[in-house]
Amino acid sequence: MTNPTPLAPFAMVMAAFLLGFTGCGDPQHMSAQDSSAPPAILKQRCEVCHNAYTPERNWQSIELANQKRDLIYERVVIRRDMPPLSFNPMTEEDRAVIAEWATSGR
Repeated sequence: MTNPTPLAPFAMVMAAFLLGFTGCGDPQHMSAQDSSAPPAILKQRCEVCHNAYTPERNWQSIELANQKRDLIYERVVIRRDMPPLSFNPMTEEDRAVIAEWATSGR
């Protein structure tokens, strides 16, 4: 009998990927409670790959995301190579929210 456990991470990634296309939540605004908190866009657009399975790039961790603001800004706003366009497209409004968040902590 085959153990289904190895499929669990794949199933989680696919679920998050599909949810990214449904427009869940309000990606246009940062958290009203804490302007230093990463915007919801990180969860919606990036968490598929940047999660607990990638500890050095886990944007679920508010502390780590805040520490990596400059890197996130560079890849999302300047180089525009994240997220990969064919994988989980990000709008210009999404990028503007990331830019506002990333530069507010400088």
